[in-house]
Amino acid sequence: MKFKLVTLSVILSFTLFNCKQESSTPDIPLIYANRNEIKLCNSKDSLLLNEALQSFETDLLDTYGDEKKNSNRAYTQFFNAVRTKRIDYTTMASDHTKEVLGALKTQQGLWVTDGTEYHLDYNNPIVECVSTNMTESGFKTTFKALLDTNSMSYRMYGEAIRKQTTMLNKDKYLALFVALDMYYAKMLNIDFSKVEAASNVDFNQTPPKQEDNHEGHNH
Repeated sequence: MKFKLVTLSVILSFTLFNCKQESSTPDIPLIYANRNEIKLCNSKDSLLLNEALQSFETDLLDTYGDEKKNSNRAYTQFFNAVRTKRIDYTTMASDHTKEVLGALKTQQGLWVTDGTEYHLDYNNPIVECVSTNMTESGFKTTFKALLDTNSMSYRMYGEAIRKQTTMLNKDKYLALFVALDMYYAKMLNIDFSKVEAASNVDFNQTPPKQEDNHEGHNH
């Protein structure tokens, strides 16, 4: 009986340890969990990927959408801003997006850097999931060919993806790729704490008046 209790104790301890090790993702509010559109990727963090997608598209519409929240127009404006490098990620990113970014940073092997900028690791299983599940189209053929030849880069796919704004409304796996490679990856070099500190500086504030320590001196 004693042996059975010891064995059960070891099994429970091992199970609890594995549960703790299974996911190191920070605990953030999943405000879009009831709209999970990333269900086919074999990842324990599919809810986080969905959160990243939904938060990105919310920022997208808030920044580039019109009164009707036209996502086609918003994606067109976003792609133009990326192409011309006139995009301000610090003002586009919501507080929730920053929380999601912090959680994504804990994912091993999600991004790589060329020393200047970050981009998705195109060998990551998430990219394979995107490639498998995106809508059949000429762009999907191009996407898979770039992966197969190890030629994937924004320089290679950027012009083609700008023509997919209509498809992005429905194809949420391709939209996830855009979110991770063209949005979150580009914020990895941004220190938002410094940005927020600088924004709190009041340049109109009058500096404190210096005390005159020359009292009693002859001038």
